[in-house]
Parts: sequence; C-alpha cells; structure tokens
Amino acid sequence: MRVISVIMGATTPKTRNSQTTSLLDYAFNHYDIQPLYDKDHVIDRAAVEKGDASHVTGVLGSRISLLIQKGMKLEDISEKVEMNKNLKAPIKKGETIGKFVVEKDGEVLAETDIVAREDVKEATWWGLFKRTLAKMSGIDAGSNEKESE
Repeated sequence: MRVISVIMGATTPKTRNSQTTSLLDYAFNHYDIQPLYDKDHVIDRAAVEKGDASHVTGVLGSRISLLIQKGMKLEDISEKVEMNKNLKAPIKKGETIGKFVVEKDGEVLAETDIVAREDVKEATWWGLFKRTLAKMSGIDAGSNEKESE
C-alpha cells in the first residue's frame, strides 16, 4: 500500500512533519489492501467466429486489489464478467475481449479489461468446412483445438 501525504500552509517544518506523521499513521492503521486476483488470472472463454479455434481464453489484464477499511468483510462484493459478443478472428494475444468489474452495493470498487491469452488466427476455408461438416454430423466440434490444414 502506498500513501501520499500533502500538507499545505504549515507554518514550520516541524508542524508539517507532525501532520504528515498523523495522516500516514491514520491511513496505515485504518486501511488495508486486499488482493483478489493476479494479472493473467483465467476468467472465462469466449466464442470466436471464423477462427482457427472456436474459443479464446480470457484473462485479467491487470491485478485486482481492493483498498478496504480494516475489519470490513468482503462478503457483500459481487463480480461481473462482461465478455464482448460476436468476436471475430483474427484476435491477437492481449487484445481486449471483455471487462471484469467488482462492485459493492452497486458501486464499482475495481475494474479491469479481460484480454485474450492467446492468438486466434482466421480459419482456412478447409477448417471452416470441416467444422461445419462435424456440426452437421453431430460430432463435438466445440473444442479449442486448432484444425490442421
């Protein structure tokens, strides 16, 4: 946790230092950082149209931590995953594919982008043909395996 103190209008350096000490003591005694998720934590998979893979894995684009008052419970927080609809290949690793939001009582506490963990290239016509044929035949084509060409 980092805390910055700004004291304006102090008449002496001793007064300024005393007020800064009081502010920093208050912050460190009353607040704490609660880590929730690390960067690259897997969140969800999203369907990809016309890609060499049918899905892309979404991971957090940055670490999620909350500044909380000491003694506060995290039981009342909710997490919301908003994946973009109609993702179409190509998708580059690190490209934003959604949003992850942490809320409490309707107030947003933290949010970050959900990004693609891997590249998804455009499928070849042969790969799309095989996938369509598999769907028509009732074969499970929902895996994230890339088609061979």
